[in-house]
Amino acid sequence: MAEIVHTLAVSGTGSPHYSSLATLESEMNANDTTPSGGPSWEATWSDNHVIAVMHSGSSDEVSGRLGLNGVTMNGFRLIIRPATGDGYKDHASAATNPQFYDNTIGACWKETTGDYCFLGTSGSIPGRVTIQDMQLKATGGANAAVRFANEVIATHLYRNIIHCDGLQAINLSPWTTSTSIIEGNLILATGSGTHGVSIENNGGTQTFNVLDNCLVMTGTAGSSVGVNLASGTCGGTLYNNFAGGFTTDCDWTPTSGTHNGTTAAAGGFGATGRVNNVVLADAFVSATVDFRLKAASALLDVGTNSFGPSTDRIGQAISNTTKDIGGWEYQAAATFKLLTRVQAHGAFI
Repeated sequence: MAEIVHTLAVSGTGSPHYSSLATLESEMNANDTTPSGGPSWEATWSDNHVIAVMHSGSSDEVSGRLGLNGVTMNGFRLIIRPATGDGYKDHASAATNPQFYDNTIGACWKETTGDYCFLGTSGSIPGRVTIQDMQLKATGGANAAVRFANEVIATHLYRNIIHCDGLQAINLSPWTTSTSIIEGNLILATGSGTHGVSIENNGGTQTFNVLDNCLVMTGTAGSSVGVNLASGTCGGTLYNNFAGGFTTDCDWTPTSGTHNGTTAAAGGFGATGRVNNVVLADAFVSATVDFRLKAASALLDVGTNSFGPSTDRIGQAISNTTKDIGGWEYQAAATFKLLTRVQAHGAFI
C-alpha cells in the first residue's frame, strides 16, 4: 500500500508542503484533491497518508490542534511522524540526551491554550491513526494531548514523548470495535490529578495493548491514575509498563498483564513479575527531567521479552538477556561484555 506524504513546518527552514497548520487541517478534512501545497488528499482514500513534521534544528514546534472532522479515511490510515531524520530518536546524541520534551532536538507538536494536540471527533471515518516518534505537549489545562474517540478506531501510539497538565495525557474512547496499541511511550502527567492513559469503551468490543511505556506523575497526584479505565469493559494486554507517582498506578484489569513496575507498595498492576516500591530518584537519571534508567535502577532486566518491541524508544537493543521495564534500555552492560571478550583474547583497546 502506498504512502502519500505531506510535509509540515510552521517555522524554521526547509520547503514544506504546508507552513500553516490551519490550511493542512482544512484541506485534509475536505479531502481536497487540489490542495494549495503538496500531493492530493484523495476524495476517497485508497492509500495511507503521512503528515511528516519537519524540524529546523532550533526551537521549532508545530503549535495548535489538528482535528479530524470530515476526513474520508474509509479504513485507511493517517500517520503522523517526524520527517526523515527529524525525530528526537534521530538526533546525534539520542542515547545521552535527557528523555524529556526538548524542542531543540527533534520534531515537536504543542498546544498551549488548553486544547488538544490531536483530536478525532466525527465525520466519514472509520479511520485508523498512528502517531510515532513525536514529542507532544499540551498545557493550559488541556483535556488531553491525544484524544481519539467516536469513529476513529485502531489508534496506534509508538515511542512518543508526551507531556500534559490536563485531565489525561492520552484518552482513547472508540465507538466501533477496534484494537488500539500504546507502546514504548514516555508519558508525563504534569498537572493536578492528571491521568497518564485513560481508556473507554463507547461501543463494540475494545482491545487495548499497553506495552513498554513509562508513565510518571510530575505534578500534584490528587486522584490521578497511571492507566485508567474511564468507562465500559475493555480487554487487552499490559506488560513492561512503569507507573510512578500516581495515587493509583492502574485501575484496569486487562485480559493479561505481567512484569510492570510501580512506586506503590502493591498497586493495581497484576502481581506476577511486578516490581513494587520503586523510588523515582533511584530509578532515573532525574526524577523530573530525564527518564533514562540509572545503572542501579530497580527496573533493569526485570521485564518480559514475550510482549512489546525488541528495541527501546530510540532503537537501542535489549542490553541483557531480559528487557528493562518502561521502554528504555540501559546500555552499560553491553559495553562491559564487549570489553571482557576483548580482554579474554589478550588484546586491549
